[in-house]
Amino acid sequence: MVKGTPNQIGLAKRMNQTIMERVRCLLSNNNCSGHFWSEAVMTVCYLINRCLSTATNMVTLEEM
Repeated sequence: MVKGTPNQIGLAKRMNQTIMERVRCLLSNNNCSGHFWSEAVMTVCYLINRCLSTATNMVTLEEM
């Protein structure tokens, strides 16, 4: 895909939405306040980068 195309922009928006949903879930399940928002975002991104994905042929994003 070419950088800045509608497909790439849509993919980025979906990933941002996924990250924010996981952050809200992480904070609400642990009864944390919004004070920990940045730490939760960093934790979610860390976990996403270390999970296997079928889109990357079962290789972690960190390994790629």
